[in-house]
Amino acid sequence: MFINVVLARELGDEAFGMYMAILPTILFVVVLSNIELPVSISKLIAEKEPTYHWSVLKHALKLASLWAVVMMFIASWILPLLPVFHTYHVGIQWMLLLLIPIITFSAVVKGYLIGAQKTTKIAIANLMKRSLQLVGLLIVFQLFSFDSDVAIFMALLALKLSELLVLGYLMVVFIFNIKKIKSVKQTTLTGKEVRQKLLAVSIPTTGLRIFHSASFAIKPFLITWALGNAGMIESIAVVEYGKLAGIAFTVGFFPAFIAHALLIVLIPIVADAYERKDFATLHHYLKLSMIVTVFYGAPVVLMFYAFAEPITNLFF
Repeated sequence: MFINVVLARELGDEAFGMYMAILPTILFVVVLSNIELPVSISKLIAEKEPTYHWSVLKHALKLASLWAVVMMFIASWILPLLPVFHTYHVGIQWMLLLLIPIITFSAVVKGYLIGAQKTTKIAIANLMKRSLQLVGLLIVFQLFSFDSDVAIFMALLALKLSELLVLGYLMVVFIFNIKKIKSVKQTTLTGKEVRQKLLAVSIPTTGLRIFHSASFAIKPFLITWALGNAGMIESIAVVEYGKLAGIAFTVGFFPAFIAHALLIVLIPIVADAYERKDFATLHHYLKLSMIVTVFYGAPVVLMFYAFAEPITNLFF
């Protein structure tokens, strides 16, 4: 929310609208790059004893490396052909290309930390990423003045650099944990077995995420087209979409962070309990998650319903 407020102020209305319009396409590439490895790796790590962890991670890193190379090749071929990039700084395409391996290897590390129930490290990483992005934007826009296309590029570059710095932090944590894992005798799993187990989760989960991300990527064009049909000129439609996506959507979806937290926590718990056929534990945690959802969901729905107009006026 703070980052979007800073961007809206510093980029100006039209450039902010263009930034929000390109962001879903970038998030779509991110979804393809990580192929839901955090979910599949965390599930497999939670199911296996620590003696299997290094073997799982070794084969997961090989799979991630191969996938990053394939994605970079496909992206280098397809991105220049997409009309959406023609109105933006040419550096955005190259920046997105270099973001792919960062996302892929971050996914492996996050998957291990979630599966090993070391989610505090992920919380620190996420806090670092957003804080660095926010501070970087404030410093750059205070010190320099850019044209709109360069300003959008700098805003996206801040996002990429924050991802890179967080990957550095996660790699330090990852290496430290790997040394502890390798200090005990390890049991080897075959690469085929690990790949099958990972892809059995990653492929259907990625398919679901692709559907959501693709619909999200189409949204800016659909909404601006609808506004244009309603009689609004294109530049104003882009401005209105920026306000809608950057501010209104952010406020509206804000409570979803609790659901996301439940997702992260439940993956290793459910995977471990299901592997042990401990259905009593599964029932307990599923019931608990439903209760938590009702306790935060009902007040939020009532608040948005009762105070829809003042909330809309305040933020949009």
